[in-house]
Amino acid sequence: MGSLILGTFLRFYRLSENLVFHGELGHNYLAIKNFVAEGSVPLIGPPTSHPWLAFGPLYYWLMAPLLFLGRFDPTTGALFMALISVVALVAMYWVGEKLFDRRVAILSTYLMAISPAWVSLARESRFYSLVALLFFLFLFFLVRALEAPKTSSGKQQKATNLFWVGMFLAVMLNFHLTPLALLPGTLILLYIHRRQLKKKALLLGGVGFIIPSLPFLLGDVQNRFSMLTKLLIWVPYRVLGFLGFYPRNNITTQIAEKNLSSLYDFFSQSFVIDAKILGFILVGGVTLFAARRTVRTLGENRKDWSWLTLTALFVIGYIGLFIHADPPAHYFVTLLPIPILFLGLLLGQLFGKRAGQVLVTLVLFLMTVTNLRFFFSEKWFFLPETQILKDGRVPYRVQLEAAKTIVATARGEQFSLSRVGPFDQFEDNYAQNYQYLLWWLGNEPVKDTKIRYTVYEDITKLPQIHKGKVYWIGNLAVLRVEKPMR
Repeated sequence: MGSLILGTFLRFYRLSENLVFHGELGHNYLAIKNFVAEGSVPLIGPPTSHPWLAFGPLYYWLMAPLLFLGRFDPTTGALFMALISVVALVAMYWVGEKLFDRRVAILSTYLMAISPAWVSLARESRFYSLVALLFFLFLFFLVRALEAPKTSSGKQQKATNLFWVGMFLAVMLNFHLTPLALLPGTLILLYIHRRQLKKKALLLGGVGFIIPSLPFLLGDVQNRFSMLTKLLIWVPYRVLGFLGFYPRNNITTQIAEKNLSSLYDFFSQSFVIDAKILGFILVGGVTLFAARRTVRTLGENRKDWSWLTLTALFVIGYIGLFIHADPPAHYFVTLLPIPILFLGLLLGQLFGKRAGQVLVTLVLFLMTVTNLRFFFSEKWFFLPETQILKDGRVPYRVQLEAAKTIVATARGEQFSLSRVGPFDQFEDNYAQNYQYLLWWLGNEPVKDTKIRYTVYEDITKLPQIHKGKVYWIGNLAVLRVEKPMR
């Protein structure tokens, strides 16, 4: 209960003051707003980084009623995703106790409550946050499918569990494509247990996978399955390139170093932040523990499939991310629960000895103090609210004031909008967050009008000579220009 209270506090405290609201979130919310206004049901979800591919629509289906009930306030999505992260704490305890023991469950839940990576994910309000929660259910049912007895009732349990394995894998894929990295490990584990699997069980797993995929497939039918076809080509294309059979996406020493560095950061930031020595010790300890336990488990007659499943999904899943070549940090969301479980298992084992209890208490104390010092600083809870940050992030308060300034000075007239700043090479200059706020405040921008506003998040690019008026919100500039219409 203490872990749940602490974790909830860290996820909700000053959430609106530190709200993350960038162009990609604005794009998602604008799409949802349009679907609600049209009364239509989308079959295709948010776009991916590949222009030919989109996710499934479950995120839109989930967020549409929530935004509607929240009167389309941008904080609605942040509150919901923070709540999802709290639910994930409950899922961690439940899975930790079911697959391992109560001690591991308690320790892992506490580690997750104070984890910088988990708290950060909760604050980002992104749709892929749901993947981390769904992983717990996927893991639980996969282990139960592998451990089901060979009796007739056990075979029925195996089939039912595989149905849920397929179901939750497909649901995860609605929110991001990185759960595909779980598929090879899952298939290998099922192959090892092939003698215990009946066609009915595999069929049910396939049915479970297809059900959440139906909306996407129906949407892709309209494009003659172009997305599915290109995806099926793209996966082996990436693999062949990685293996050197194709002169693109080849592995290099530089890429390998970046991959290993990102893996280390993933583990370290799952545990602590701004603590290089402590992070190194924890990552090193977990690595040695995982290697020794895996070797020992493989040598036992009675296998610990909870551990082997967790390890296989991580190792083989990471290889999938490695093949992608220098994956962005959020690609690790599929594997996010695993480092915490690894450390929880290590500390749980140490806690069984008297000397180990002292060591575990010391480690938890150091982790807690380190992370809370970071959270209660100007690097996290008390970030500046009236100035663009050094890393380029724009506080929500500044964004909202900029939007209010535009609405007030436009005085009900139509206007167009552009943006100058990071990622402005993307669609609509990556200004969809401002577009959404302007719509929410009552005057949505349109194309090709006499009045044009440009938001300068990068003020070094603000023209020295112009025929307009500049409004300043901290160190963000809004330039209004009126041009004669032809």
